Amino acid sequence: MFHKKKSNSQGIMIYGKHPVMAALANPKRKCKNIYTTEQIAQELSQKFPHLNAKISLREKHQLDIMVSPGSNHQNIILEAEPLKTNYLEDILEDTSHKTYSCLVILDQVTDPHNIGAIMRSAAAFNADAIILPDNNCPKENNTIIKCAAGATETLPMVQVTNLANCIKLLKKAGYWIMGLDGSGSQTLQASIFSEKIAIILGSEDTGMRKLTRENCDYLVKIAISSTQESLNVSNAATIALYEYSRYRNNNS
Repeated sequence: MFHKKKSNSQGIMIYGKHPVMAALANPKRKCKNIYTTEQIAQELSQKFPHLNAKISLREKHQLDIMVSPGSNHQNIILEAEPLKTNYLEDILEDTSHKTYSCLVILDQVTDPHNIGAIMRSAAAFNADAIILPDNNCPKENNTIIKCAAGATETLPMVQVTNLANCIKLLKKAGYWIMGLDGSGSQTLQASIFSEKIAIILGSEDTGMRKLTRENCDYLVKIAISSTQESLNVSNAATIALYEYSRYRNNNS
């Protein structure tokens, strides 16, 4: 009921030194070919003596044409397979023994730059997973991976077919559902969190959908200057995750 569709075997191009190094260090990532310069190839051989991927030497101008114009590949590109599917039930089983757990739910956030940035913050503040709807949301791609700066290799990304049912399951598992919304009745601060929390952020344009809002236990706003209407969704996520981290550190 909560499973996403199986990933296809189509290759994905990962670029940038940090994302590639993180992917190579992830035993769950199936890596195929590495395209890089001689200098970086020597560094890879030292850092990964048992590397399974094939290294092919390229000049910078050859690497430039392998990615979208303007992409900062840092002279290294990895051809790999998408990570295998993560299931919500597995995440709940993994977190069932934890006193503290934080999940991030993105309700139709569509910009892969924002998704990647949110994943980076979620990993930095020890969230357990990021949850997205299966429809109207990008799947794992090189932009998400680059912006996540390695977080895609350590933070499970779960896509569910029905977000409302997902929220109901989280509540049964002991999670409180907090929605970030500019009209929220409470102001974000460490004291409002619970031990197990799911933080929901809505789309860049319209925020959370009506049904998602109705399924939240409470809505919270971030106190900002009256000269600004709102924050970028990735910035809002970082602030919320930081406050949860403060709550966890002060109470554990």
